[in-house]
Amino acid sequence: MTINSVCMATYNGTQYLREQVSSILAQLNADDEIVVVDDASSDDTVAMLEGFADERIRIFQNPENLGVNGTFERAISLAQGDVIFLSDQDDIWRPGRLAQMRGSLERGGVALVVSNYGLVDQDGNALDQHLMAPLQAEDSNRRIANLIGILAGNRNYYGCAMCFTADFAKRSLPFPKPLECHDLWLAICANVDGQICHLEQDTLAHRVHGSNASIISRSLAAKLFARLELLALIWKASYKRR
Repeated sequence: MTINSVCMATYNGTQYLREQVSSILAQLNADDEIVVVDDASSDDTVAMLEGFADERIRIFQNPENLGVNGTFERAISLAQGDVIFLSDQDDIWRPGRLAQMRGSLERGGVALVVSNYGLVDQDGNALDQHLMAPLQAEDSNRRIANLIGILAGNRNYYGCAMCFTADFAKRSLPFPKPLECHDLWLAICANVDGQICHLEQDTLAHRVHGSNASIISRSLAAKLFARLELLALIWKASYKRR
């Protein structure tokens, strides 16, 4: 039987965490797990998680703040399942998400599946907004085009919308350093392998709120430097997987 691990990084997440965890638990079997690594929260995040009193939730605490990449890396390394899902602390899983994504993973014979997602406001109400460049299933096998799309910033590869095999996780860890976005590293690795599947359906509601809604404006030099970092990651992934 396939065991599913949901890896979540938390940090001061009490405002939306209960709804997210509840939406995940509703889709898990008895042998599945949620691996939560808390990144030294100063609020009641850990107490809220413990309050679920559910043995499927395994809670670990960083002794000091490691940041998003380090916390997700630790969560993935602690996962015991055959299939690994990544999860933010403030989204909402749509019913049937786990089965839909795992089915795509198994039918496609791929290592990583990434889906589209809808947007909701802080109260969970659907927003009349759409992704600028939603993923297309027909692009799944166009790995060169996808890698170019990553460089151009027009591929919506977000960790909260990903699942992948445990074997892929082992081959993709540890995350290289420095690393701006762990989800782009995973997408790069899957495209280099030719083992990615784009799922066009929205499988979760991504919450847009005051803590994550702002867009950081960067200088041209910073943008160019970020592109160079992505080029280096593509080379590293290609070399590592020979």
